[in-house]
Amino acid sequence: MDAPHASSIQIATTKILGAWNWNVEADTIVMCTTLAPLFSISDEEVNKGISLYHFLSLIHVDDMRRIRFSIGHAIGSKLPFEEVYRVVEEGVGTRWVRSKGRCYYDAEGSPVHMTGFTIEAVPGLSTLHASIVDRLLEARTLAVAANERMLIKLIDAVALEAGLQLAAAMKGLKDGRS
Repeated sequence: MDAPHASSIQIATTKILGAWNWNVEADTIVMCTTLAPLFSISDEEVNKGISLYHFLSLIHVDDMRRIRFSIGHAIGSKLPFEEVYRVVEEGVGTRWVRSKGRCYYDAEGSPVHMTGFTIEAVPGLSTLHASIVDRLLEARTLAVAANERMLIKLIDAVALEAGLQLAAAMKGLKDGRS
């Protein structure tokens, strides 16, 4: 059996910059404190959260419109959100990042939360965490295609619980709890 060629192996070294949760109803985005410097957000803003409008204003001007459209499309289509965009970090300059997330809906179909993570956008690299999230989203897509309603609900429940746990953990970190 031949060993795999080096070019076919993906190296899991991309750095996860942090996670975020957007409470759509309250229009409040909370994020890991590790994302605050990237978006030039103060500790006070991290502690109370920021609006989507404020968040979009922190994205490179040439990417803002596309990101706003992509968020709306993800919500309207109930498909995952995934975008690569630029952020101008104070004292560092322009950085490319990749954000992935998914919106969760209430029983009436209204958007409630969008939860995701942001990683460095380094071409050709991936992370174990990104791979896990990718597989979960792929599993949901396959379950929808197979019309496996129970499996769809189970996958949604796992993803929603992970998002809620992440939001609670981020709030705990902001409140000084561990």
